[in-house]
Amino acid sequence: MSAKQRLKASLSAAASLGKAGRFLEARKILTSVKNDPEVDVLGHRTALHLPRQLHSALMKLAKAEKNAALSIGYQYNLVPPPALLIDYSRFTTAERRNITAINRLAVPRIIHQIWIGPDKPPMGTQAWKSHALVCEITWPQNCHRRSTRRRPQLFPTAWPQGV
Repeated sequence: MSAKQRLKASLSAAASLGKAGRFLEARKILTSVKNDPEVDVLGHRTALHLPRQLHSALMKLAKAEKNAALSIGYQYNLVPPPALLIDYSRFTTAERRNITAINRLAVPRIIHQIWIGPDKPPMGTQAWKSHALVCEITWPQNCHRRSTRRRPQLFPTAWPQGV
């Protein structure tokens, strides 16, 4: 059995114990996984320097224990370490100007609804549309169906002057 298989089996065992309400035993297994020298096979590290799969297992256990503070802490930190993201938050002066100019644009008021499947959209869709008309919400509405689906336009065809 490979290290990854062994550790995943341990995570699975801890999940089963957690569902059964045997939280201390589950936490003991997860602690042993955390201290395992081959723990890196469980994926990339999160902001708490835990492999993502172990981090997720700890969060699920905290939720099962109904420990809101611990659960929220795990949820908040279930992201890559900040050092990995720093390059995506540095902008030149020109880039900042462009971002500021784009942020001044109004958000287009268009309601998009998506319905995938062969059946007709549910009656609630029509009820919502009627409600919108009564409330004088006159924004354009697009109902996208699998048969009418087209590639979405990700960027406007014309940017504001100077952008």
